[in-house]
Amino acid sequence: MKKLSVTLELSIVGMALCGFLLYFGAIPIFALSMRTAYPEFANRFWPWLAFLWGSALPCYGVLFYGWRVANEIKKENAFSRENAVSLHMVALLAVVDTVYFAIGNIILFLLSMSHPGIALGLMAVCVVGVIVAAVANTLSKLIAEAARLREEQDLTI
Repeated sequence: MKKLSVTLELSIVGMALCGFLLYFGAIPIFALSMRTAYPEFANRFWPWLAFLWGSALPCYGVLFYGWRVANEIKKENAFSRENAVSLHMVALLAVVDTVYFAIGNIILFLLSMSHPGIALGLMAVCVVGVIVAAVANTLSKLIAEAARLREEQDLTI
């Protein structure tokens, strides 16, 4: 279990670093190059950047709860109520991010700050968010049931 926990922790650190490089490196650099290449769209730079940066907050919340799950696994406590709660929070954060992304995408489109193709493509991101929420919620329920069964078994002589 310790090896699994270390693997999860390294994965979470890797995702955090990749997210940081994406949100605060690649996206702003790409946006600056687009603003330079197409000055007529310069008014879209800050709204889009703020919108995308806002979507990073729930993602880092998910990594926080993932770290908590890894710590419980390290303590040989994989099937615990704490992990069920953490996975439920992951599902909620995925829903929050999906709703934020969908509403923000629609608002930017209605303000004529988005292209229909981009808006449609970004809605695919929302589908991924719904899938993540469904999987995390299902795992939360399964782990809660496993924790209940484990507690019940611990009480049996």
